[in-house]
Amino acid sequence: MIPLLIPITLMGQSGLSKNDLVNTLGCGNCHSGIQGSTVINKNAPDLSYSGLKYNEAYLYDYLKSPQTVRQHIGNSRMPNFQFSDDEAYALTIFLMSKVSLPKERVLKKRRYKSNENTFALINTEYQCTACHSLNGSGNNKSIDLSLAGRRLKPEWLFDIILKPSAYVPRASPMPTFFNEDKEAYEKISEIVGYLKDLDGPSLDKLNSHYKKVSKENSTITLEMGQKIFL
Repeated sequence: MIPLLIPITLMGQSGLSKNDLVNTLGCGNCHSGIQGSTVINKNAPDLSYSGLKYNEAYLYDYLKSPQTVRQHIGNSRMPNFQFSDDEAYALTIFLMSKVSLPKERVLKKRRYKSNENTFALINTEYQCTACHSLNGSGNNKSIDLSLAGRRLKPEWLFDIILKPSAYVPRASPMPTFFNEDKEAYEKISEIVGYLKDLDGPSLDKLNSHYKKVSKENSTITLEMGQKIFL
């Protein structure tokens, strides 16, 4: 069972009841005797296109040691299942096989290049830091954009900036800034280039480690990962 990490006194101070905590953690989705969560399926990311969304080495690293990524989903979080290297690798290659995008979305290879004005484009013109943190600036209400280059494939990052409503719930405050035209593509490519380069060294380290893991687990198949997942 996942240990209760939030002291009862803190739950009282925040107005969070025990039932609310159990609901947001999704305990009843695995354990009998507890009602299933009404929010965990909404809070958990859609994995239908995980192979197009996540950098493979990052996904492996996350499965080995889950960290809080989204600040806007309350206490919902992925538990640390203490996966062995081969289990995490099996799950990774299974999830990387999931490539079903939302209807009518197509990802394309593009050129991404930022310049000295890109941070101002993100921070001032589009005010992304009103919700997101970036380079220690902004508000930590959602996802830290400083980690986007490590976590996300640039093609998917481009598309969610272009058409967020295809990927996030309707109730999400993330606005649609862009039309699908040449000027928009150029600005988004600039933003993606900035985020990609910002965390590039971290991704390089993850890729180097993942390459070793892949060699050491060459007999692992995605079918093995599917059995763990299901």
